[in-house]
Amino acid sequence: MARAHHAERAVSKALSGTELAAAHWFILDFVASSPSSGMSEIAVGTGLPAPTLTRHMDRLVDRNFVYRVLDPADRRRVGLRLTERGEAFIDEHQSGVHEMLREVFGAADSWELEAVQRALAKG
Repeated sequence: MARAHHAERAVSKALSGTELAAAHWFILDFVASSPSSGMSEIAVGTGLPAPTLTRHMDRLVDRNFVYRVLDPADRRRVGLRLTERGEAFIDEHQSGVHEMLREVFGAADSWELEAVQRALAKG
């Protein structure tokens, strides 16, 4: 548990000076790897409770990092996708996040660090 806390702090440190926090990173990372996911899939994938996820998602939408799309098969379902700004943010900060996670977890391949990020996002 302490290691997960250190990793979350590492992600926060990698994002310092940006307008986003570690939870936002985990959401963006999940949406990038699972485009058009709905809120329930993102909640399960990140481990964030629905009210917290909604608050973070509203911020990401308001700041043009993600956008909502209606599912043509089920108009009640709303999916989320990264905007160009969201994609650019991931691209710009991915190496910094991985570098900070390497400090916590030691030498690891890029795919291993991405797995760690997803695991941390789940709780």
